[in-house]
Amino acid sequence: NYYALSMSLAAAIGPFIGMVMQQMFPFRVIILFSIVMVLICLGAAFVMKVDEIQLTEEHRAALKQLSLSNFLEPRVMGISIVGFFVAVCYSSVLSFLATYAAELQLMTAGTLFFVVYALSITLARPVAGVMFDRKGEDFVMYPTYACLAIGLLLLSITTQNWEMLAAGVFVGLGYGTFMSNGQAICVKLVEEVRIGVAVSTYFVMLDLGLGVGPYLLGAFKEPLGFQGIYSAVGLGAIGCAVLYWLLYARRRKPADLQEDSVESLESEAE
Repeated sequence: NYYALSMSLAAAIGPFIGMVMQQMFPFRVIILFSIVMVLICLGAAFVMKVDEIQLTEEHRAALKQLSLSNFLEPRVMGISIVGFFVAVCYSSVLSFLATYAAELQLMTAGTLFFVVYALSITLARPVAGVMFDRKGEDFVMYPTYACLAIGLLLLSITTQNWEMLAAGVFVGLGYGTFMSNGQAICVKLVEEVRIGVAVSTYFVMLDLGLGVGPYLLGAFKEPLGFQGIYSAVGLGAIGCAVLYWLLYARRRKPADLQEDSVESLESEAE
């Protein structure tokens, strides 16, 4: 959750900086600013020190085989598919919010939306991580779908600044919390040597949803308008909760749940 918190803060602060810079500078300056930031990240990568995972000969032999499972982890496809549809719902915010806010003449709220989003994530994610470890993933995941649905449906009826900012809080609690805890589920489902593939699979589906979503949803701009789009993705967020139960929650083995409970008790005892 702490790691994902830094990513979501950047994803929230970035659009805010972009919207401010767009009003002050040409796009060339914004692109150059982004290039400088990437170069700083590249330099930081050389400073970091991370212990590498030790692979057995059996693992090395398996990784050398040309197999789809070496690129996509089957055990996390359920939660990854859910992540794809959640990302499609959230892509409506990333892609259309600025235009929607301008259409409603709520540019102040539109500019501050991602700041409020980031603040809600900052407060929620550390708590969500603790609850995930103590209560299990369902205790955290189902509320994320409800919050995302509330935020998107609130956007569909927004007419005032405070309503749009309130939607930012719920969207942050929804998508921001889902993203990090979905990743935690992926790590939980696989052995250590498969964590990289599992997390990669999860983010491939998330990024695919963020990329495909604007194209799919944009096709409905003329018949539905922005209000209709946000109503549709709000209902879609509720559908994601059903999909989560179908593809992941109901398929968990009772033995796995019992093992998780035992490990939790042992951890508390220590």
